[in-house]
Amino acid sequence: MKYFEINGKQCRALPFDKQLLGSNKDRLLSHNIFVKVPKELKNEELHKMFSKSGRIKSLKISINSDYSSRGYGFICYEEENAANEAL
Repeated sequence: MKYFEINGKQCRALPFDKQLLGSNKDRLLSHNIFVKVPKELKNEELHKMFSKSGRIKSLKISINSDYSSRGYGFICYEEENAANEAL
């Protein structure tokens, strides 16, 4: 994944992956974790912290309409065992 800013707003880019679509709910449930994060934490920092458990497919800190953090995020791992280890 690539992290960057556009007009001072955090952005992320990742390759299209059909397995991340909502129709693949079983895989999404077993490979995803929900995390509470400090509101000042950036995507890159969260990625660095959680990549120790395994290869991350997607990572997102949820934001408000004013681009401030909501204090939580989602991490989707390539492998189910990496998600379990991260927990």
